[in-house]
Amino acid sequence: MWDAILAGCLWLFTLTFASKPVAAILLGSGATARDYASSHYAIYSQAASGLIALGCGIALMAVVIRDLRVRLKRDLVTDAPTGLPNRRGFLAGLQTRMDSAPAGDLLIVCETGWRAAPHDRITALRQALPPTALLGRIDPQRLAVLLPGETDPDRSAIVRGMIRDLSGAGHDGGLGEVRLAAGEDAAAALARAEGSLFLDAELRKGRRGPAPQP
Repeated sequence: MWDAILAGCLWLFTLTFASKPVAAILLGSGATARDYASSHYAIYSQAASGLIALGCGIALMAVVIRDLRVRLKRDLVTDAPTGLPNRRGFLAGLQTRMDSAPAGDLLIVCETGWRAAPHDRITALRQALPPTALLGRIDPQRLAVLLPGETDPDRSAIVRGMIRDLSGAGHDGGLGEVRLAAGEDAAAALARAEGSLFLDAELRKGRRGPAPQP
């Protein structure tokens, strides 16, 4: 709406300036500066220009404030380095999916570890996911993936393999998988997946021994 108002004000501004020569002839601008100051044309010109300029300023400020609010709202639910949903954004998307889809979706949480540099592999993972899947960066070194239950088995195997590769990229990596239950809350489901991840990470540490110093 504000975009249309701003465009209309700019159009009126242009029309006002373009019509001034005609308005000066029709209304009379006077032969001298003193005559011009008290002429009908001067009153029209200053009033019209002032009102339209004020309207343009208000519309422009409204557009800037609107865009700023949209950006701030997006930043609250987006991880800046990757552009993926952060924990808040992922939970919102997960809850929406759980409210509209049957139980049986697979929720995977992947701990990449401090040695991982996974940004290129995150891009590849995003491209491999089905359209209805969700991918989020819920912590600086942790990814979450919602894989729909109806995902093709071959694609599911590829995606899970890529996630396992990410989870094994660092000594402190880990992987947690849970099936979503009917009527479950998104936060509770994510907590279950993270609990599974912690167990897996502890098992990995036990098999590998003490972590090397960075």
